Amino acid sequence: MKRRGNGEGTIRQRPDGRWEARFSIQGDGRTTLRSVYGKTRKEVQTKMRAAELSAARGLAASDTLGAHVADWLTEVKERRETNTYRMYSGLMKNHILPELGAIKLDKLTPTRIRRWLAKLQQDTLSPGTLATIRTVLVIALEHAVRYELLERNPARLVSAPSVPKREYTTLTPDEARSLILAIRGHRFEAAYLLALLLGLRRGEIFGLSWSDIDLDAKTLRVSQQLQREPKIGPVLKRTKTVGSVRTLPIPANLVPVLAARKEWERLDRAVAGSTWKGAWDGERLLFRSRMGGPAIPDTALKQFRQLLDGLGLPAQRLHDLRHNCASLLFAQGIPARLVMELLGHSNIGITMNFYTHPQLHMAREATQGLENYLSVPDPQPNGDR
Repeated sequence: MKRRGNGEGTIRQRPDGRWEARFSIQGDGRTTLRSVYGKTRKEVQTKMRAAELSAARGLAASDTLGAHVADWLTEVKERRETNTYRMYSGLMKNHILPELGAIKLDKLTPTRIRRWLAKLQQDTLSPGTLATIRTVLVIALEHAVRYELLERNPARLVSAPSVPKREYTTLTPDEARSLILAIRGHRFEAAYLLALLLGLRRGEIFGLSWSDIDLDAKTLRVSQQLQREPKIGPVLKRTKTVGSVRTLPIPANLVPVLAARKEWERLDRAVAGSTWKGAWDGERLLFRSRMGGPAIPDTALKQFRQLLDGLGLPAQRLHDLRHNCASLLFAQGIPARLVMELLGHSNIGITMNFYTHPQLHMAREATQGLENYLSVPDPQPNGDR
């Protein structure tokens, strides 16, 4: 049996092949002996450290869900994006803790969770909202499992409400061309084209700086995004995932549109005079307000919807232009792997499941083609009849 060190417990491999760690935990004026098991030495070491950490934080299976969630949210705030933390804490405060917060972790059963979800369903919450609430509870309880406070996650044993797949409205090629013509010379023309032609996310567009753009090489690098934090305002953060960091080719027609951003900046600087803010957060952003600070994405969205309304096109979000980009790329026969890399997805399943939408004109062409392929000659009149 290999020892970890004085007073740190022991790790051994059992006759059945599993690994076991035995160690002691101090708490409430007493010492408790614990054992954890795993398939590898590394797994039991991780479990042991998690159990020791939870003990140091004063957590136990007899604590309430509310106490555990407070600890979990502290970790979420440190490690996750601000918007993620706000969503988790909001759903906990408004929907989960009022009913389940006082229940001890080891008393939280699948039956209780199922009844609680059924009660929420009576409050006319949508299936999508219910599914999100359940998912947040699953994540919070997975934290308890990882820290050896629970042996299993009871929320995982409760089926999620079925959520109808959202139908996205995408532009036809002709509608997309009409939009491109309508936005020529617009203050946010470059932003709209970056979403439609390159599939950038809203935060990625407004997080671009001139150091990310190489007009001579016709490339741009996506590595950060602009977000708004409560009580702080706009901040630059890294992109969503490692896969989101990418270098993209700039289409030839987009090069002069991006270059025109410098003229917009020059005009705004002349009007603002001494009130011009200059570099913000050490960055020269591609999209800036008329006073030199970060552009406000909601302003771009409002004007985008006005443009669509003027063209008689259905209302869309800026993010929907990203959907349009993916669908139009697929309509041209671009391989799924390349579309995934262009959009910065972490796996191809996201690309295939959420960002490709068959359009009516494409479906009509497909079915007409099949009909032509299977067509048979019309029967000739029979003179003997």
